Amino acid sequence: MRRTANLLLIALLLAACGGWRGGDRLMSRADSLMYARPDAALALLDSIPEADRARMSKGQRMRYELLRADAQNKNFVKFTTDSVLKAVVSYYDSHGTPNERMRANYLLGRAYYDMGETPLALKYYHEAADCADTTQIDCDYKLLSRVHGQMGQIFLKQESPKDAIDEFCLSAKYSYVCNDTLMYISNLDFMGSAYEQMNELDSALEVTRKTVTLFEKYGFHERACLSGASVIDILTRRGYYKEAKSLLNQCFSLPGFLDDKKDVVKGKEIFSYSAGYYYLSTGNNDSAMYWFRKLEKQACNANHLACAYEGLARAYHNMGRPDSSAIYALKAYNHNDSSHQLKATEGYQRSHALYNYTRNQQLAQTKTLEASRSRQQLYFLTLLMVVFILGFMFLFYHLRNRHKMKQLWLIAKNKELSDTMTRLDQEYTEQTHLVEFLKNQVSIKEQTIATLSFQEEQVQQLIDEKACRIAELEDKVLELENALGGHNRSSVDGRINRSVPVRKIHDYLRNNGSSLPASYWSELQAMIDKEIPALAEVILSSGREFRKEEIQLIYLTRSLFSGNEIARLLDISPQHVSTLKKRFLSYIFHVDVGGAPEFTRRLKAIK
Repeated sequence: MRRTANLLLIALLLAACGGWRGGDRLMSRADSLMYARPDAALALLDSIPEADRARMSKGQRMRYELLRADAQNKNFVKFTTDSVLKAVVSYYDSHGTPNERMRANYLLGRAYYDMGETPLALKYYHEAADCADTTQIDCDYKLLSRVHGQMGQIFLKQESPKDAIDEFCLSAKYSYVCNDTLMYISNLDFMGSAYEQMNELDSALEVTRKTVTLFEKYGFHERACLSGASVIDILTRRGYYKEAKSLLNQCFSLPGFLDDKKDVVKGKEIFSYSAGYYYLSTGNNDSAMYWFRKLEKQACNANHLACAYEGLARAYHNMGRPDSSAIYALKAYNHNDSSHQLKATEGYQRSHALYNYTRNQQLAQTKTLEASRSRQQLYFLTLLMVVFILGFMFLFYHLRNRHKMKQLWLIAKNKELSDTMTRLDQEYTEQTHLVEFLKNQVSIKEQTIATLSFQEEQVQQLIDEKACRIAELEDKVLELENALGGHNRSSVDGRINRSVPVRKIHDYLRNNGSSLPASYWSELQAMIDKEIPALAEVILSSGREFRKEEIQLIYLTRSLFSGNEIARLLDISPQHVSTLKKRFLSYIFHVDVGGAPEFTRRLKAIK
């Protein structure tokens, strides 16, 4: 049971540490490029291999999808599906900050807008605006400004100028807070279009003039020109011919406004009507007809043709040609009828979209009722889960207390074993000194054979006594080891310390030896490989090739030799030994903190 609990705990820890470590750093880099270089941000996110994306945790995956959708939006890539962003919104509604929730809902709204689901787009734009926490210092006012700006654009297209003005005012407010000058002026520009749609021409003219002044002040000369051009017709009707002419000349002098044939480029054809209307109002009928003819040639819808034919009819009327004027007036009437039909169709499509949205809301309510009926089942399952968790916690604490008691028993037995091994080492040392002393005594030539015989008997007797004492201590060690079983973590170190190769090397060092002999090294390596086979596996798993001297340093360290002893045996400085240990800590254990002591501690932990 205890083993099962430990395995479950390890699994939970691994799950908590899951994910791709390099992913957060890379996505933070992409996020920092999002406004300044959205193309680079998208390329950076798309460069992540599928294998690395598969290693991401759920949080990392959701952040990746959020950033990638934001980068696609800023690079004008149209969304074709809402499935991914719906999952992102669902995740961040539960786990995200206010800024992240606002960002996710805004992007889902953008997806629905690209897919033609305008009511759903408005719904999620409102959700995004509601997520913003303007009381926090880190509120993303730049994004909040764009949310309201997008809603204003939708209301403007749906011919709801009052709602559009409200949204543009909020967008301008938040863009001013975050010092987004271009966005602030652009909102004023859109407000001018909304006033013009409401036929409040004086307000439209006042706002547009302010917009042009601000665009010029901050160096957006082309935007200033295009913004002013939107009210050329109003200026002409109000009699501000000089200002209207100046704006026309500025527009036509812009690079890329006219093509090689001196025609207005595609998308700006309506400026041909503005020019024709100006010349018509100032009595220059030939120039007016020139621009109305261009509009007739470039017209891309019925409204353009109606404007062109109306202008030509008026020009021919001013020139005293009633027959031509009547022909073009009839054409203007016919195309005005087509234009009204087109507007009616667009209005129907907007109404149909609203109907679909209402239908979707009804379906959502039905799903809500179905969910409420299954809520009791969910409560029951939750109760079972709580009971299971409480039972597991009780079992876990019970097993932990048993483990603590076992640890205390092991500590006591380990201390007893350590004391016994210390006495055993003392006996070994005394025996070694005794043998050396007796060898010196035997070498003295002046002693008689009888005296030597007598001393040999005494030596043999002492040796036999020490051997009995050592055997008793070894039996005690064996008894303690058997009692500890697999829990004893010092038995390996004890056997290494008492091994013949280690004792030989210690004797070699006591005799002022240096430069580890090859025979001693072979015996030591064989003994360590037998006692701790996992050490060689750890070295191999590091994936690096070590020199013989480096392998010797690792084995000597594991054999409990000090840094100074290793320096003497390898004929290097103690400082170099410390440097190598710090380097091997990174190579083998992938740890950069702790230095030589941490390397020695981790190496001793290998059993």
